[in-house]
Amino acid sequence: MKSIFAGTLILLAAVLITASQAIFIVDETKQGILLQLGQPLGETKGPGLHFKMPFIQQVQLFERRILSVDPKPEQMVISSSRDNPLLKGANTDLMETGTDGNIQDAEANGIGVVSGEPIIVD
Repeated sequence: MKSIFAGTLILLAAVLITASQAIFIVDETKQGILLQLGQPLGETKGPGLHFKMPFIQQVQLFERRILSVDPKPEQMVISSSRDNPLLKGANTDLMETGTDGNIQDAEANGIGVVSGEPIIVD
């Protein structure tokens, strides 16, 4: 009886160790690359629960929030006129446009007046 219990306990431990080696979790802020014997295998893994072959495949996790490409800064001109696509959906009926094309009552509506000066976006 003791040998059956010991055998079952050893079998259960082996199954748990193998299962813990076969399952991996990728966090939302990370991405994982599956390696088989040191060579990349397939696409990068997104967030969630994934499976791999135990002891043959490894997972290398990398930070997803680090940008590998840094685009050049661009100069943009923004304005708070009625035809501005950024204000689409804003209540423009309550806004009054002055003679210079800027919205006069924009501060009262919580949008703020923008003069159309260029800004650099990075």
